[in-house]
Amino acid sequence: MEQKEINSQSMLRVGTILRGIYRIDSYLSSGGFGNTYVATNIEFDERVAIKEFFMKGITQRDDNQTTVSVSNSENTDCFQQQKNKFKKEAHRLRKLNNEHIVKVYDLFEENGTAYYVMDYVDGEDLAERLKRTNSPLSEQEVYQILPQILDGLKAIHDEGLCHLDIKPSNIMVDKGGNVKLIDFGASKQLENNGLTTTNGPTAFSQTPGYAPREQIEQNIDKIGPWTDIYALGATLYNLLTKKHPPLPSDIDDDMSEDKHNALPFPKGVGEIKFIVLKMMKTNRLQRPQNVDAIEIKQAPAFDSHKVKNGNWVEAPWSTNEKDEQTIIGKETETDEIVDKEEKAYINVLRSHPDMVKSAKKGDTTAQYELALWFEKHAKDYSYRKEAYKWYLSAATNGHSAALFKLGNCYEKEFGVKKDISTALYYYQKAAAQGNSLAMDSVNRLKHDSEKDASGCPDATATGHEALKHDPEKGVSGWGGCLRFFISFFTTFYLLDNVIAQDWLNPGVTVLGFLIDRGHVIGAVALLFGFLGVHWADRFFGSNGLG
Repeated sequence: MEQKEINSQSMLRVGTILRGIYRIDSYLSSGGFGNTYVATNIEFDERVAIKEFFMKGITQRDDNQTTVSVSNSENTDCFQQQKNKFKKEAHRLRKLNNEHIVKVYDLFEENGTAYYVMDYVDGEDLAERLKRTNSPLSEQEVYQILPQILDGLKAIHDEGLCHLDIKPSNIMVDKGGNVKLIDFGASKQLENNGLTTTNGPTAFSQTPGYAPREQIEQNIDKIGPWTDIYALGATLYNLLTKKHPPLPSDIDDDMSEDKHNALPFPKGVGEIKFIVLKMMKTNRLQRPQNVDAIEIKQAPAFDSHKVKNGNWVEAPWSTNEKDEQTIIGKETETDEIVDKEEKAYINVLRSHPDMVKSAKKGDTTAQYELALWFEKHAKDYSYRKEAYKWYLSAATNGHSAALFKLGNCYEKEFGVKKDISTALYYYQKAAAQGNSLAMDSVNRLKHDSEKDASGCPDATATGHEALKHDPEKGVSGWGGCLRFFISFFTTFYLLDNVIAQDWLNPGVTVLGFLIDRGHVIGAVALLFGFLGVHWADRFFGSNGLG
């Protein structure tokens, strides 16, 4: 997330210490009811985010640039009511224990107002992403984040809450593509029967385009999980089209069956369009009534190549070499997760125990990232072998980037015996999932194969490298070399003093090529051709005709 300098008198100064342990480092954002800062927990040297209750137009910062006060005494009751709501928001977040919901760690009052401390998400919200790239997300990219959003929403609803403000700016994505739902200021508690309760006449806040009819009309008894589902549909529409979602009345005015006038989609958007249309039904009873009722196809495997090249910069669990060197050698409880004799795991286990645990439990993304770690830190064969093993595990589950990397392993003999035909197989599987790097590799290997099959090899190729790796025949490097040298020495002895040296090198190369390809008859014919030239030279030369 982009950090901004603090330059307004309504914000805390950089360096301000809160609760004796939190140091304000920079400013992140502001809303109508608060300021959010990046801070450091100086006790543990941990980066956190801190939200401060501050009502624009009602509160002000005193001369000390720290204390908050109400500018007009008539607004004191309003300030207290809203501050209590702010604290309730923190309490609601605190009891939600889900990896896709921002976690609250502390709540306190100081400087005449209230603060809560939460996860710092090193990334950007989806609204910022659309603005930065000036382009919508692809359907595949949406499928990569949608299951995470749904998982977070389900956790919210299971706790008897409605978020009531789902929109792109309230969905954070870190640099590894991991989703966090934020800003529960509009959330409400649900009764056991699914209806919403309030503590007084407070109206529901709403964002035009993302709020369904029941929320716009403030129908308390009609608010439920389906309300958040409508907002999620509107969010997906915005992400896929970069267009602001229409109002429910505009959707109703569109009499077409597929609502293509009110909800136009770009060409190429497939199945997800129908999911969005179902989520955005203006009649709440026609929408999925809960997260479990939403049917989506299996999300494509997370491809860190695409992330690095387009949307988010780093892969999950990306590390700092200096930090890892500091951790190495420090004893931790995680040592017993794997056998102490597995030396290759010592460093990664101590620096990323959660990644190892997730990989061992079958998490495909964790398996792929663990393989990347071993590849990046490959000090010896054991590391390369582990990288290959985890790429294979992720590839078995259809991870496109892992399929590509597995092809690399077989092509470059990284942790496994070289086998070009197997490399081509995995490249083709990755290419079928749209992996552009794999497509390039398939074309390259096929081009090399066609060049070999043309019968026009490079006569100067050392050890005929261009010939011995046939993706279709599966000829191994050692086998090709062995056959080549057998043909070389056989031909050398047979043709010693037979033909001129400038004939020998290309002749031997072609002979080796034929033997390597299994063209035994052609090789024998060529050999007898050489001998024929030799006998003719001897015969005519001895009779003075040469």
